[in-house]
Amino acid sequence: MIMKKNYILILLFLFTFNSFSQDKKAVAEIYFKKAKKSLVEKDTLKTEKYLNKAKEFFGGISKQEMSIFGANFFIR
Repeated sequence: MIMKKNYILILLFLFTFNSFSQDKKAVAEIYFKKAKKSLVEKDTLKTEKYLNKAKEFFGGISKQEMSIFGANFFIR
């Protein structure tokens, strides 16, 4: 009986941990979209802020699209 409870607790922990990691990626995608939108609106301060937030939530520059966008933004 105790072993079943332990297995259930471990599974719940793993599912919870997995869902939090997916949430960070979703938040990072939102910040990246906001960065693209603010660049179109020519608001460079917001673009830089959103790009840094996206990089923070992605855990670095993990997407090629983000890398190219960031390079183009900082060159301007």
